[in-house]
Amino acid sequence: TRRATDVSRRRVLECAPFVAVSAAVPLPAIAIAAAVPLDEIKKLSVKARSLRTYVRQAAASRRRVVEDPASGNYADIVNTVMRGRKEVLLPLQAAITAAAAATPLPEGELKAQLDMQPQELKGHLSELDYYLQPKQVKKGISFEEYTSKTTGDTYPGGKVERELEEVCDTASDVVLLLQG
Repeated sequence: TRRATDVSRRRVLECAPFVAVSAAVPLPAIAIAAAVPLDEIKKLSVKARSLRTYVRQAAASRRRVVEDPASGNYADIVNTVMRGRKEVLLPLQAAITAAAAATPLPEGELKAQLDMQPQELKGHLSELDYYLQPKQVKKGISFEEYTSKTTGDTYPGGKVERELEEVCDTASDVVLLLQG
């Protein structure tokens, strides 16, 4: 007489290949859950760093050309950053949010850090939006060389470059957290 809790030899043998494979190739849950978002985050991070480099070089170069009547006119840089925001930064935000939600870390400090990253990125993008407003660009605070009072770092691309650096740092933190 068989009970519902009894396991047949056939059922044990059906599970054996899965047990053998999982024992032979141990993958952390983080790697399984976040493989696609991690790759996407890495690709978008590279593009975000390129955008920051562009702002750094273009803003500094624009200020050096004194004879140019468009000197100090940052419209082309603003347009490039706005396009980069749409094509790179917003997809990066979506990938980070998805990765943080899908990654099964045990509750603790790492989980709290990972869960906080989408909010930090949202804050940096909000500040970036503020500095890209025409009123702020006209005041000259968006792209004028800026030295951080906290770190002493100098940003030739101004506060826009600083916010892009913060976006890149947040993405790097997410990559490190996802890789364990």
